[in-house]
Amino acid sequence: MESIAASGGPKYLAIAEVIARDIRSGSIKSGERLPTHRDLAYRLGVTVGTVSRAYAEIGRRGLTSGEVGRGTYVSPGRTETAVFDIRRVPDPNDTSGLIDLSMNRPTTGRAGEYMARTLADISASNGLSVLSEYQPACGMPNHREAGAKLLQTIGLDASAEDIIMTNGAQHAMAALFMSLTNAGDLVLTEKLTYPTVKALARSMNLRLQGLEMDEQGLLPDAFEAACKTGTAKALYTMPTLHNPTNALQGEQRRRDIAAIGEHYGVAIIEDDVYGFLPSERPPPLINFAPEQGYFLTSTAKSIAPGLRIGYAVGPSRTAAKISHAVQITGWMTPPLMGELTSRWINDGTATELIRWHRENALFRNALARKIFDGLVFSTHRESCHLWLTLPNDLAVEELTRACSQKGIAVSLPDSFALAGDPVPNAVRVCLGGTNTIGTLERGLKILRDIIDHPPVPDLSQF
Repeated sequence: MESIAASGGPKYLAIAEVIARDIRSGSIKSGERLPTHRDLAYRLGVTVGTVSRAYAEIGRRGLTSGEVGRGTYVSPGRTETAVFDIRRVPDPNDTSGLIDLSMNRPTTGRAGEYMARTLADISASNGLSVLSEYQPACGMPNHREAGAKLLQTIGLDASAEDIIMTNGAQHAMAALFMSLTNAGDLVLTEKLTYPTVKALARSMNLRLQGLEMDEQGLLPDAFEAACKTGTAKALYTMPTLHNPTNALQGEQRRRDIAAIGEHYGVAIIEDDVYGFLPSERPPPLINFAPEQGYFLTSTAKSIAPGLRIGYAVGPSRTAAKISHAVQITGWMTPPLMGELTSRWINDGTATELIRWHRENALFRNALARKIFDGLVFSTHRESCHLWLTLPNDLAVEELTRACSQKGIAVSLPDSFALAGDPVPNAVRVCLGGTNTIGTLERGLKILRDIIDHPPVPDLSQF
């Protein structure tokens, strides 16, 4: 355990990683009982709650099991499950039965079938060799034209010249941050924000400040107060189906935020990755901030995540700088994936897949709202996640421990909270990670049962 003190990041994750490593190496044997929460906390000089969260994490990975009053044991013959397990094909050696409600991924649809058809068409076309060559960092001209056509469906009137293609939304985010900020700059976000923004800020040595929110998301008054200090360089915001709260900024709210950014010269980075899911939504915020607005989205949540196609848009004066950031971090979007995506946009396949994901989200969300009726949560009827507030008598740590024992994974709140800010007693519940409705329903009902019948505190911790 000596390496824990030197580890960066949350202590509970460092503890979990060391225990997982020792299990993999055989230093901790199958069936062996781990120290009690209290004993390990004393030995490491951390709180009991920190150890509880570490044990919950390794339990979520399928490495341990536990029973109230008996302790935590290494599961026999277990292998570690990745923190973000993205497998779709069932593993015959995996008997954990984990129901993953933690990762906000779209359900598998007919994208694979359509991909086979389109790849066959591409292979029979002329000029196929072009797709195996280097292309401009901002994307091939016809691919950018298709991207502009796709963005017009959500109200963003951008030309092909405005579009910069990226390897997904996270790449677009990194390129924009690289183009607009320098080490030490202050970036504003909502009080709760996308975890990758936190990781990106750490890697770029940026400072983050969370701003207050309401049911529509970011409060304009909070944004303006932060801008008045003169130190903010950029705002990162998710105005459409905010992650994790599902807040949806109305048009007037977007106009107000845009006006503040324009007035104070603060760049507004708008993450619209969920923007294709709502059947009705306001125009993108960038429409109201022509000088300070930047926009990013991708195919991940509404078409197919494996395409890794993203789009970034900003003022023309910054296009060359953004393209350069794309080039030095990935050179270019793979032309084959750009071609496939562009054909889908032009022949209507993209629209069909977006419609399918929207209807799938609508169905799954209705199921979740029915099962969670009477609880406090925020969502949108066409969203694939909920932000579920726990009752006062149920702490996140206790819920997580109970979930790990019953084979459920949810997103913990500290992933979204900024350092130093209060962590809400809530969890994000994702609805798209199970391929079958039956599995989703079973997982949601187990979660509801845990909330309705809070677990007895583990007295072995004290």
